[in-house]
Amino acid sequence: LRRRKVDAALIIMDEGPELNKVKKRVTEFSMNEHVFFYGFQRNVLDYIAASDYLLNPSLTDASNSVVKEAGLLEKVVITCKEVGDCDDYIINGESGFLVEASSFASEAARIIFDLKDKDVERECIGSKLRSNVVSRFLCSEELINQYEALIT
Repeated sequence: LRRRKVDAALIIMDEGPELNKVKKRVTEFSMNEHVFFYGFQRNVLDYIAASDYLLNPSLTDASNSVVKEAGLLEKVVITCKEVGDCDDYIINGESGFLVEASSFASEAARIIFDLKDKDVERECIGSKLRSNVVSRFLCSEELINQYEALIT
């Protein structure tokens, strides 16, 4: 994305087993000014609310809460297909994006580049994901109000 002149930054949260390899790659590609490692954070919703996309390259999550939270915040989600339950409520290209794990980085970059100047389309995708999450997981009105307070 940076080579294509997209003003992008990446925030990596938590500390998975590949963290040291990822940090090394970031340094090798001279991306230290654009990739931020924040480790575990309790206020993850603040970070999601401030973002344009949620990228979830996980290969092991059975039911990922952060994807649902991003949906409630009407964010565009890019996640691996056939991992956990995301395929049950994300319709590829309509309410988010389901990509092959083997090409996650390149597919995510392509999607972000394609949507970079399409605010209305991103909002529509996020809104559809929110609707799917709410209808599928029957969120309480109180919880929905808390997420809406973050959006506004």
